[in-house]
Amino acid sequence: AEAARRRYEQIRWGRVSVIATNVLTLTIALPFFLTRTPGNVLNQSLRAAPLAMGGLLAGVMASSASPPGIPPQLGVFLPVLILAPIAAASLSTWRT
Repeated sequence: AEAARRRYEQIRWGRVSVIATNVLTLTIALPFFLTRTPGNVLNQSLRAAPLAMGGLLAGVMASSASPPGIPPQLGVFLPVLILAPIAAASLSTWRT
């Protein structure tokens, strides 16, 4: 019963974590496309793709498997805690 309860909590909070990870990943990838001068979109997407795919995969993987010894409510938010400073740094690179 306790294992099932832990799994349900992980699924419940994992959904919120995936939403937050998706928003942060979009925030990380957005500055690659918002440039002051027109450029080749293929080059921009090739530079943004590894970061975007890494962020999305981290969010999905963490929502399905929580590390041992950490409560599931916190374990699913580890990618969010990692991606938040990266998103803040990415937003600071915008040129206005």
